Amino acid sequence: MAPTEAQVEEADALKVQGNGAFGKKEFSAAYSLYTQAIHLNPTSSALYSNRSAALLSLNKLPLALNDANQAIKLDPTWSKAYRRKASVLEAQKELDKAKGVFEESLKVALADLKTSPAQKQKEEAEIKKSIEAIEKKIAERPSYHEHIMKDTEDTVGQRVMREFERRCAAGEPMGSWPPNGTCLRRIWIAEMQFQNALSNLLQYHKGQVPGAPPGVLGIFGRVQTLEELTTALLEDSRVIRLNGEAIDKLQLCYQLEQHQRNAIGPDLSPKDTIIAYNKRLSQPPQSGPMINNSGASFHMGPARPVSGWDLVRPALQLSIRSALMNGCLAGIVDPGNDEKEFRRAMELIEEAWKMWPNVDGATRGRTLEETFLRGVKILLGESIARSYGLSPTSPNDQRKKLKELRAIGQWLVDSFNRSPKPPNANPIRDDADPWWNIYYAHYVAPVAHGHSFIAYYHTQMGIDWLEGEEQKASLRKGAEEYAIAAGWMSPDDPDRISRIHTAVFSLFNSGKAYYKSDFAACLEMGENAKEWSMPFFGERFGIQEGHMGQKAGTAALGMDQPHTDSDDTLVITKVMRDIWAMRVSKYGEREKAVGGTKIWGALGRGIVADLEADGLT
Repeated sequence: MAPTEAQVEEADALKVQGNGAFGKKEFSAAYSLYTQAIHLNPTSSALYSNRSAALLSLNKLPLALNDANQAIKLDPTWSKAYRRKASVLEAQKELDKAKGVFEESLKVALADLKTSPAQKQKEEAEIKKSIEAIEKKIAERPSYHEHIMKDTEDTVGQRVMREFERRCAAGEPMGSWPPNGTCLRRIWIAEMQFQNALSNLLQYHKGQVPGAPPGVLGIFGRVQTLEELTTALLEDSRVIRLNGEAIDKLQLCYQLEQHQRNAIGPDLSPKDTIIAYNKRLSQPPQSGPMINNSGASFHMGPARPVSGWDLVRPALQLSIRSALMNGCLAGIVDPGNDEKEFRRAMELIEEAWKMWPNVDGATRGRTLEETFLRGVKILLGESIARSYGLSPTSPNDQRKKLKELRAIGQWLVDSFNRSPKPPNANPIRDDADPWWNIYYAHYVAPVAHGHSFIAYYHTQMGIDWLEGEEQKASLRKGAEEYAIAAGWMSPDDPDRISRIHTAVFSLFNSGKAYYKSDFAACLEMGENAKEWSMPFFGERFGIQEGHMGQKAGTAALGMDQPHTDSDDTLVITKVMRDIWAMRVSKYGEREKAVGGTKIWGALGRGIVADLEADGLT
């Protein structure tokens, strides 16, 4: 529906206010004003272009690109919209694409019948100047410039971003897809965070220090880059991808941030590191390096003296985030050695909690929040599980790994039970409320991981170390915990099906009673989930074909129904349904976000009829 004349006038007034805020470099205010204007007049190409500029200034590059594309869609004859898109692509280091869009803007500008020859001449000169600047950057970049490795050229994060952009271009409201509660939404958020962080990381370089003698070099880059990278890592590690150039740039990032924050390096143990930081709290004010806009690693004149937590907090957070990022790097370049770094990050946080139990979170910083530790423990737990399966050691060490994994899982479950929702929760919130993003990434995902780790412990103990009734009980417990974990996961998460399949495997091999109809439903859930998962996750993170649980379930279906005791027989689908119901009734989640109705409704009539015949519905 076209806006009314009054709406257009109001939108124009908001645009003027937004332009004023933008001119004062108040980019968040400008973004808000342009957004209000777009709600009134969603047909204005100029409003989307202006909001794209504000988002670009806020370094929200994927969203800025989306608005630039929308501006082009609304008025494909306006060359400025193309130039806006090219500027965003240039900021994303997509230089070849940026050059192509600048060239397209030149064609559009020269074909514009509404502009005078003098205006065309001026715009032509400006665009050609931009193209020359891009060509110079292309010529100077390293031969290995492409920051996305070839074997991860088409990652789940990139696929999700393309679909998001396609939907927005088709007119869907921004943020309506991926839906709340889905695995894809968490990946979409993580991918936006990662793309921004990676863009900033690739801008790191060494250069001549202004005002210093020739040959005196400094490191230039955005000081918050490591924080941005680790934030994306904790949101969803599946989006992380770094090649040789990015890793080289990361070393410059470490050097700059270490210099700026005076962080304690990895030579000290976590306990001694926290003791050293505690001593700094009582030191007199110190003058540290000034962090200027470019983040250069040199003094820019007298710095503001800092002391106490203002001195310690930035350094401590860097120590924790560096260990976290080193763990991620080890997983890429030296698989098997990531556990040590993730463990260091965890122990730094835990030692800090012991040292300062009564200091509030706002003072200590984000890295000492319980939700941050949840993410670190998840990464450590995954590393331990990989080590158990891929790098077996002595029997005692293997059992120690399993026990530690169980302890991590129990801590995650207990942490959720202590604090199951983000603080300051508004009891009435719509689906667009950012509160949900925090809830699903930092509350629901950790409790699902916790039950998965506990399940892994029980299943592997049953398979590898126990015998007799202990073995049976452990495998049954593993099946139950895997079912609980699956109940906390969204329909589109391929890991959910892995959990269900492993639950089937564990229960079948436990020798305990089961229902064939229950196993049949579990197997069909796996088939149904392909439609929701495979288009985005592909083979790397997709559903594993020929899973041991699929084989076990298929074998069970070919056998006679074992004798069942309704009071003791574990029903995997019932466990999941109970979790779905509890998430709605106890924690206030939307049923649509939980996805239970969607999963159950996709089962075939014959499957449901068999479940009903066994009294399992």
